[in-house]
Amino acid sequence: MPLELWSLVFAYTPLKDLCACSMVCRQWQIECWADRRQLDLLGDRIDDDVLTRICKASPKLNNLSLTLCTHLTDIAIQSLAASCSRITALQLDKCPGLTAKSINFLAESYGPALTSLKLKAYKKLSNKCVEGTVYPF
Repeated sequence: MPLELWSLVFAYTPLKDLCACSMVCRQWQIECWADRRQLDLLGDRIDDDVLTRICKASPKLNNLSLTLCTHLTDIAIQSLAASCSRITALQLDKCPGLTAKSINFLAESYGPALTSLKLKAYKKLSNKCVEGTVYPF
């Protein structure tokens, strides 16, 4: 089957299966992630290294949701900004390793292009930190 058709199949493949498919060969690895525009990651298996690899393989990613990713740190956010310049929507739910430094870095990196930033369950972030990331329309 031509790679163009595989790309269509991979676009509808669940994340767990997509990870397995991406290990078949180098070409499938590229095809699995290259056209991915939206990604929802959940759980404590997502760490800085995993997110960095996904970001580098998904340059067209524009909508990312990270939930309960307890092993993520500010390093992952820097990698995200460096590898995925098209991010317009980002949801960070209960990722305790992320600090105000991450939020400031996102604001500096994406600026007004980041149209949606959802933060849930962050006791360490002050209102002052978050207010600095809001841009007037």
